[in-house]
Amino acid sequence: MRHSLVGDLSRFDMRPTQFSTLEVIDSNPDPMQRDLTHGLNFEPSQLATMLNKLESQGLTFRVRCKSDNRSYRLFISKTGEMLLK
Repeated sequence: MRHSLVGDLSRFDMRPTQFSTLEVIDSNPDPMQRDLTHGLNFEPSQLATMLNKLESQGLTFRVRCKSDNRSYRLFISKTGEMLLK
């Protein structure tokens, strides 16, 4: 039986770009949200929408930077780590 990435991810209500974003956060510990915007070539509003979705699914979370209250660091949750495995 042949599997497709899109089919496998749909079971988790996830798109390939969301999964890729999750992988990038996991492989780059504590990235800043703005760095991810530039690195993945997303518009800030696109990334914010995607991160809101990932957070609502309990896969990631954001923490405001102490040095710059306008910026956030991104973290993958235990649930997100399990999904990637």
